[in-house]
Amino acid sequence: MRCNRIVFGAHLGNMARGGVPGDQHVAYYADRLTGCAGTIVVEPMPVHPAVVLTRGNYRPGDNSVKATTESSRCVAIQQLYHVGAHGDSAIRTAPGTSAFYEAGESHWSSDA
Repeated sequence: MRCNRIVFGAHLGNMARGGVPGDQHVAYYADRLTGCAGTIVVEPMPVHPAVVLTRGNYRPGDNSVKATTESSRCVAIQQLYHVGAHGDSAIRTAPGTSAFYEAGESHWSSDA
């Protein structure tokens, strides 16, 4: 399949379970390739060392996404992000300090 110049930009799909990509991710990106997207920017991956991704357990899911995009000659780009320090109004903190945000802990979205 020859892909075109359509770019599917990154966004948070909330399809991971426990912060790890799975079958729903693979199916989601395969659907994007049906329209022959030339480039897909894969859902952002947090880079903070406190998140689940530092243990390497995300690699099988990422490899499945990679295999799906490679089979269509599409370019897949992984977006990295870090939310930085910030406060949470639900947590009382002393002046000048911030609450640690559980980076990468987004809620799971159903396949509806």
